[in-house]
Amino acid sequence: MRGRSDVVALDAVASVLGSLRRLEDVAGAAEVVPSVRRQAALVDRLARNASGDARSCAVGLLSEIEQYLGWLAIPLGQWGESRRHLDRATVLAIEADDSHRLVTALSFAADRSLRRHDVRTADALNEAAARNPRSHPALRTYLAYQRADVLARGGDRTEAARQLGRADQLVDRLPGEVPESGYWYTPSFFTGERAFVLHALDDRQGARRAAADALAAMPATWRGEEWEQRRRELAELAA
Repeated sequence: MRGRSDVVALDAVASVLGSLRRLEDVAGAAEVVPSVRRQAALVDRLARNASGDARSCAVGLLSEIEQYLGWLAIPLGQWGESRRHLDRATVLAIEADDSHRLVTALSFAADRSLRRHDVRTADALNEAAARNPRSHPALRTYLAYQRADVLARGGDRTEAARQLGRADQLVDRLPGEVPESGYWYTPSFFTGERAFVLHALDDRQGARRAAADALAAMPATWRGEEWEQRRRELAELAA
């Protein structure tokens, strides 16, 4: 019975985590971090005391929570905390043999490196994530845009432009449903990613236009979130 009760508890935590993500969209990262940390502590205890399939499920969920904490630390400027959480998320995903969570953790770590202007590390992390063939198509689309961004910032503009075209084609083939842990992978989100790549390619007009299109299509519940703020900065670039 213990294994069954653990699974029920983990399902409840996963539901809470989904709600916290939606709350973050409205209230911002700082408001949800304490609650997410409490969920991490709970799942950590469950993982240490579980066995068999229940432990694998707990370790996988703990990886997802750690990757989320790593992501939340980025807009707060807590770069060391972000790296610590993302490193742990990666190790836990490997232990759980969870390809989606592993690739997500690597992609978040690559994004962290890009924001720190560490293109070489971002390149390695993006390549490692892209080598996994079992990730969801929406996540592979994000990796494609991230690859274009890495190439552009690394100075390979010709290949970056080609990669951007490939990423755009992937958006047209997105499935109708995406995992709950990646609900933000929508066409409007990817339009915003396109804007970042165009900006890295010094196409200011294209970046402004893509950012404005992304904002126009963005769900109202994302207004005020960091995604919206970064896209608005591009949309308001001076000519």
